[in-house]
Amino acid sequence: MIATTLSALALSLQSAPETAALEELRRPTTWITEYPIIIQPLVQDYRRCLNYADRRFRGEADFEAQHAADLPRCEKLKAKLVAKSEEALSHGRWSEVLAPERAGDVFRTVAQVHVERGRAFDRQLMSIYYVQQAREVPTDLMNEEVPTNAQN
Repeated sequence: MIATTLSALALSLQSAPETAALEELRRPTTWITEYPIIIQPLVQDYRRCLNYADRRFRGEADFEAQHAADLPRCEKLKAKLVAKSEEALSHGRWSEVLAPERAGDVFRTVAQVHVERGRAFDRQLMSIYYVQQAREVPTDLMNEEVPTNAQN
């Protein structure tokens, strides 16, 4: 009776983390950054700079750190692109859509989203890891003999 109860408990503990982890993986994460179309090529240039990196899986969840390391590398380009964006937004009626002095906010948001993508990837990796760990049943429960002559 004790062996059966322990086996049932182990199996129920296994399924709980797996269900939560699978639900987390199924839930899509969406990032939205809105900005005027006139600065779209400049924002795309900044994103290309951020994404131009060699990401490596090192056996741990460090993609957030790898993504964060891209920010200093692209800082000079970001400053130039912000200046060009401010210039573009100051012409015509674009300043009604986005004030030129707020152009830097768009690039800061793009940088934050970039790091958040690395963090989300780390969470996915850890969810998969926890699911795999939860599937492993302790050997002392697996090797325990179930009595065949049990009485009610």
